Amino acid sequence: MRWNLCRRFGPWILIWSPFWACSPSAPELPEAKQWLPESPPNVLLICIDTLRADAVDGGPNAAPTPHLDALKASGLVADQAWACSNQTVPGHVGVLTGLAASRHGVRSNLEVFPDRVESLAERFQRAGWQTAGVITNALLRPEAGWKRGFDQYLDHSDQVHDSKGLVAGGRPAAEVVNQAAHQLLQEFATKDQPWFLFLHYLDPHVPYGAPAPFAGSQGGDPQALASRYRRHLLADPIAPISQTLVRLVAADLPRGRGEARQAVRNLHNLYLEEVAYLDDKIGELLSWVQQGDRPPVILFTADHGEQFGEHQRMLHATSLYEPAIRIPMILHVPGGPQGFRLSAPVFQRDVAPTLLALAGLPWQDLDGRPMFQIDTGRDHLAGDAHWLSFYWGKWKAIARRDASGPQLMELYDLEQDPQEEHNLLADQEAPQALVEALQRVLAQDQHRRPGPLGDRHKKILQDLGYVEEE
Repeated sequence: MRWNLCRRFGPWILIWSPFWACSPSAPELPEAKQWLPESPPNVLLICIDTLRADAVDGGPNAAPTPHLDALKASGLVADQAWACSNQTVPGHVGVLTGLAASRHGVRSNLEVFPDRVESLAERFQRAGWQTAGVITNALLRPEAGWKRGFDQYLDHSDQVHDSKGLVAGGRPAAEVVNQAAHQLLQEFATKDQPWFLFLHYLDPHVPYGAPAPFAGSQGGDPQALASRYRRHLLADPIAPISQTLVRLVAADLPRGRGEARQAVRNLHNLYLEEVAYLDDKIGELLSWVQQGDRPPVILFTADHGEQFGEHQRMLHATSLYEPAIRIPMILHVPGGPQGFRLSAPVFQRDVAPTLLALAGLPWQDLDGRPMFQIDTGRDHLAGDAHWLSFYWGKWKAIARRDASGPQLMELYDLEQDPQEEHNLLADQEAPQALVEALQRVLAQDQHRRPGPLGDRHKKILQDLGYVEEE
């Protein structure tokens, strides 16, 4: 099945198509026992902040990503992968715990890593792996609980955050991450133990923009924006697109302003230029880790997507529509299947079980399943502090959280309406079986109301723009 999500903005059509490169006659995946690692493998987990699925799918709205294309060709690609939220903290909790959204209970960036759950790093550390992480988003800072299980947890958010935005001193986040990762890889090589390395890349989170030679490569031009937007450009020469600017464009879209429609295309191009830059840095990283006699298992994914005018929305923490929730997921296993596409839906909760299974470690107590053992028929909950979306078969329901229970507001048949244009609740009730399934999921909800935010957390949220988005 191929989904082409189209939005027309004047003369421009944005086609959102995460299945663009799918082959209807893809071969069957060989049995896992034929290619699972025979000895404890090194494991590399790459999680990109704010990477929508179609930005790297090879389709009409994708950036040129030759290194990720090569990774796909050498591994398994999930044709359908969903995040558990539209925000960084819950998305990363899902990735690093293997738990469904209702079970880990984290809904928004107002929260921290829950102390009641075990992280993937803790499992690897207990089993004897060297463990290390590198992050550039202060929401994942060590004192917020994310350091648990890591022998080394390097927080470089201070190198990319400042009071006006995210990139300071003209140094992109990916450069910072790769420098730290290279040092860690050299340290890993001095020991016989296998290693687990978690890398978080803040690119391509707003402010959009890329260094040369990627700047302008996809047609992005900050100076071509209308004057009402240009006045909000940042002074940073690499990433000048401020959150204030993007929010102004979002506010103008429902008013039918032509300059807003043109700005959406420009901003999307700037975003794709940053994705192209990110791919180049990922290629650099892969060239390092694939040297030697123990190349790692690699899983590449994202915490959430990004919106460019769909449903007249921008950024990501503003809705639960598909562009904000659909993410890429690629798995590479040395000596494993190459060029295989997984048609069954995959979720963030499947990341931890996949890596644990490949390492020969227990995973069965988690909600997810290894990517190579997934069947169809699983439901999925995604949400934030105020809204939730529930996937059940071909249906997607969007509901407002309420003290009396979820209030269904939208219902879509994703097979017939992948663009989410026709809210079926105007003409019919939601299937009773869907409602009952959602009630069962929410009955397991482990959410705990977050305590008062400290000044540091408030500052981080303001810098990242989430205070105004929520």
